[in-house]
Order: sequence, then C-alpha cells, then structure tokens
Amino acid sequence: LKVSKGRGKKNIARKVAMYMAQKRGDFRLNEIAEVFGLKHYGGVSNAIYGVSEEVKFDCQLAKNINYIINRLDL
Repeated sequence: LKVSKGRGKKNIARKVAMYMAQKRGDFRLNEIAEVFGLKHYGGVSNAIYGVSEEVKFDCQLAKNINYIINRLDL
C-alpha cells in the first residue's frame, strides 16, 4: 500500500481504516494518529467525520464497511 497524506488527498481506504479503528477498535484519536503517522489527532477526527458523512450518501461504501465489520466479527 502506498501512503498518501496531506490536505486534499483522497485515500478512502486509509480513512476507513481510521474510522474502523475508532468505531470497532475503540482506540482513542491520539492513538490512531500515532499509528497512522499523523502529528495531531485532528486529522483523524476529520477523516472519521468524513467517512461518517460519506456513508450516508454512498450505499456501496456503506455495504463495503458492513462487509468488513461482518468479516471481523467472525
């Protein structure tokens, strides 16, 4: 995987991974920021919020996230 960081970069897989870490892994924002190489947890918060909003309008993304959740719950 290639890391794509910075303002305006579209790396939905990275954002979904942050979302999953917080929602399913119950990790704190600063812990997620450290793992993903971010200097501040605000970037994690923005990514998680963005995914939360995107899921409301993108049915395929919601299905993909639910599929991952179901696979992790096995």
